[in-house]
Amino acid sequence: MNEKIDRTIAIANNRLKHAKLGITIQRIGNGLFLRATLPRIRIEGRTHEQLGRAVSKFFAREIPFECYALRYCWAVRTILFGLDPSLAARQMGHSVEVHQRVYHRWLAEKIQERNHHALKASP
Repeated sequence: MNEKIDRTIAIANNRLKHAKLGITIQRIGNGLFLRATLPRIRIEGRTHEQLGRAVSKFFAREIPFECYALRYCWAVRTILFGLDPSLAARQMGHSVEVHQRVYHRWLAEKIQERNHHALKASP
């Protein structure tokens, strides 16, 4: 099984190398990790959304999703892992209200309820 995974990673890395994206896939234990050299883009005076779109445009040739989707994944994980919403919002560069309005809608009611009970039970 590991040999098959390693062959698949090697094929994917070869494609990424030829696409000149500066991305490689690494396997460490049971985890897969992307290593990337981000494009040189102007940061000053740009919003998080504008930066996300610029990075997504750069990687759009080989990655089948917008890189901005990773932001949503991170936000949802902060909720699932019980990270304080004010800290998560600050890390993402927006208010707690925006964090809860935009990202909490991605969670099913059952998950929200489970997290609510877990947080109430924690000291």
